[in-house]
Amino acid sequence: MNMKKFRNIILSLFITALISCETYPDQEVEHSPIWPMAGEWLTYAYTQDGTPFGATTANQRGTRLTLRTYNTAANSSDQAWIRMGTNTQAPAIWGKISVNVNEKTFAGRDIPNDLFPGKTFSLNEAKVLLQATTTPSGAVADSIYINYIASDGITYTLRGHRRTAWTPTE
Repeated sequence: MNMKKFRNIILSLFITALISCETYPDQEVEHSPIWPMAGEWLTYAYTQDGTPFGATTANQRGTRLTLRTYNTAANSSDQAWIRMGTNTQAPAIWGKISVNVNEKTFAGRDIPNDLFPGKTFSLNEAKVLLQATTTPSGAVADSIYINYIASDGITYTLRGHRRTAWTPTE
């Protein structure tokens, strides 16, 4: 009798396992309409003469700034938000810009800077270069280059790479 119970338990487990093995399709990865322009970027800012923002004797590269580019609430493929820094950092920007996904460029003139009310910034040149840089760990990543002028007349250049969230590339 014990053997019969054991066989029934094994048979029940086998049938349960067989029934519960359902194959699902791979989940679709959704990107925003401005992909690959959208992302989080680890950048450094440079003034017009090439001086790194926040550079010191001990840290000659300057302050690393996180730049974020992301789609608007309208979810359109020709506009994005750009945000970098805080209102305590001179090169900080936050505003809505134009995007050309096919050419991988950003554009905009006299964009209201939401971090500094009454101030604006204009993009002279802004682009994303796919698989165009090497991170500190040696991994290949997308690159971003932005040259802009703030309403106070100072021109800044941002250079960096897409954040991978892998510790060695940070």
